[in-house]
Amino acid sequence: MLFGPDAAPHPTVQGDDTGATDIAADLIRAIGFKPLDAGGLRTGRFAAPFALGTAARACIQPGGAALICRFDSLRG
Repeated sequence: MLFGPDAAPHPTVQGDDTGATDIAADLIRAIGFKPLDAGGLRTGRFAAPFALGTAARACIQPGGAALICRFDSLRG
């Protein structure tokens, strides 16, 4: 589900080690964001190119981050 461009981003946490992903999620919460569990490392393999592409669009294209879709949920 997408949410508006003015909403805070939800950084994703991906991993196969539950203890490690819990620590990463706690760190994300500590800096004021809501972590999004995006599944295991296999999911991350497919999500990484998308993240690189959207980051490049946000930094290079006119309009910046307002043009980038943000996801409220992902399924692994």
